[in-house]
Amino acid sequence: MKILVLYQDIQSGAKIATESLFSAYQNSYPDDQLVIYKQRANIFTGSFSFVRNTLWSMWDFWKILNHAQNIDLIVSALYTFALPWQLSKNKHVPVIFQVHGDQRFRSVGNKGSTMGSIYHRAIGKLVSCLQSYALWRATRVMFVSRYARDEFLNQMDHASLNEKSVILPNGVDTSIFKPTTSSHKSLLQRGHRNKNGIHIAYVGRIDVKKGIHKLIQTLSYIQSTATLWIAYPTPTDDYSKRYLQQLYALATRSPRRHNIQFTENPTSLVTIYQQSDFLVLPSRQEMFPLVLLEALACGALPLATDVGGVHEILSEISDELVLPSSSPRDIASTIQKILMYTHSHRLALITRGVVIAKRYSWEKAASILRREAFAIIQLE
Repeated sequence: MKILVLYQDIQSGAKIATESLFSAYQNSYPDDQLVIYKQRANIFTGSFSFVRNTLWSMWDFWKILNHAQNIDLIVSALYTFALPWQLSKNKHVPVIFQVHGDQRFRSVGNKGSTMGSIYHRAIGKLVSCLQSYALWRATRVMFVSRYARDEFLNQMDHASLNEKSVILPNGVDTSIFKPTTSSHKSLLQRGHRNKNGIHIAYVGRIDVKKGIHKLIQTLSYIQSTATLWIAYPTPTDDYSKRYLQQLYALATRSPRRHNIQFTENPTSLVTIYQQSDFLVLPSRQEMFPLVLLEALACGALPLATDVGGVHEILSEISDELVLPSSSPRDIASTIQKILMYTHSHRLALITRGVVIAKRYSWEKAASILRREAFAIIQLE
């Protein structure tokens, strides 16, 4: 089977998930051939960069589809695949469209000027139209969880597409992401760490949808000393860079008893997770964050708002890990409440999280993808 894989070459959960999935796929099914195309990020800058990047990528896709011989299936994490596919001399190649998240253009608000706001809203409409068309054209649409599927399709007004949707959970490599040691003594020490202050981590993109500013504001409501690690990939657009500067400014106004560390492109996420009591995601929009599984596998307790597939995994450990809201007061209240648990209770939560993380693997995800791929090809 020959599969064309399309995704964006920008550091994000979607890129990591796609590369991890197809690495496991190639290891499990070496006889299948993968043709990888990564949409190049930031080919153009300045005005209309999004439109020019989209058109450039569509041109690239069109050339690939017309020159790649005997493609059996397209697997795409990009909504723009549908248009060049339509132009590809009616090859009628079946497509699996992977939904990893919504686009920031739909909800970031005013860009600082009237023309900027009008342009931004127009781009948002274009993205929505492209996404809707991609959903309609795809043979299968894959979501990371049932909750994420229902939330996304309802927002996109596409509930009727449930019949061609498939659940393909994200995975985690537990040979890399794991506690410092599996011994009971080590995990129990995690429960006592708050004697020297608590350690809180945020891992992910610099994006206002992630609510990082609210996490920094949370420190004002935490009485004990806290260290907050903000680990992120290098921002690739002007909007994210401006937001990062706002976060720096906000951090300088945080109470002095707390320590806030910004770490760009950390060399070891595992170390951050292993040394953290909590991973906190006060996001207003997620699908199924990889960092939840990674934190659980390393023995950190994740706290996250109830969006996308978050509840689906955290409720298996405790509903109290699902934040009631992204309000800084509510985040602080949840942290303080868990800190008041007995050490044995916290240890039980940590241990349960490590066990649950081991249920997810990229090999399992690869087997689901291959099963669906064969089913689609046979139908065609």
